[in-house]
Amino acid sequence: MKAIVWFLAPIFFATCNGHGSVRIVGGEELEDLSDYMFVVSFLSSENGNYSLCGGTLIDPRHVITAGHCSPGVSYIVVGSNNVIYGGSRYNVEKSVPHPDFSGSPSYRNDIAVLTLTEDVTEVTEFPKRPTSELNDFDISCTVLGKGLTSYPNGTVSQKLKKTNVKPISKIQCDYDWRKLVPRKTICATTDGTGTCPGDSGGPLLCNDELTGVVSFGYPCGTGVPDVYTDVYDFNDWIDSEIGEN
Repeated sequence: MKAIVWFLAPIFFATCNGHGSVRIVGGEELEDLSDYMFVVSFLSSENGNYSLCGGTLIDPRHVITAGHCSPGVSYIVVGSNNVIYGGSRYNVEKSVPHPDFSGSPSYRNDIAVLTLTEDVTEVTEFPKRPTSELNDFDISCTVLGKGLTSYPNGTVSQKLKKTNVKPISKIQCDYDWRKLVPRKTICATTDGTGTCPGDSGGPLLCNDELTGVVSFGYPCGTGVPDVYTDVYDFNDWIDSEIGEN
């Protein structure tokens, strides 16, 4: 199961409407979405063109996703375990990437806020954002997405998948990535499972908090740490965006 942005070819890959995205390899398919109704899929048009990205509802009107996933999103889909059909669609009124999002190849500040035209009614519980930096590397975190099930010839997962990953220190991540990882990120080991193209923008949940946003990785589940935007570092900016709506 992979939901990460892959870039800096040939080391990374990027396949989400011209932007990087990742999907989850390995992991568990979820038949029951009730615990994760806040995880949404994107559509790029009313005709149902599927965008290989996802996001997380943080309240009834706002979605957090990756900056590279934000262009062209017209609708979000809530409560569906099908890539295109089922669930409820909500119009996106505004899509705002972080003003310092750099795009490929660095993917600095890879985060965005989507504002919907109306409140989502199906979801009543939303993950909280962290109030402190993640510094406990002995915990297990969860990542969710509908990306490719393998790379490069895998198929898109029809059902939401989840897998457990282990966060690692920035020092270890810099070593594994040869210092190519931007600041304000969190890295997590994969051990044969992890994000893959199509999972970008999805949530990394640690201690039941929206700790990270799938950004990029090395395809897929190969042991190289996946990289997530650190939500804590962007709390003030997120507050400013959702406070204006």
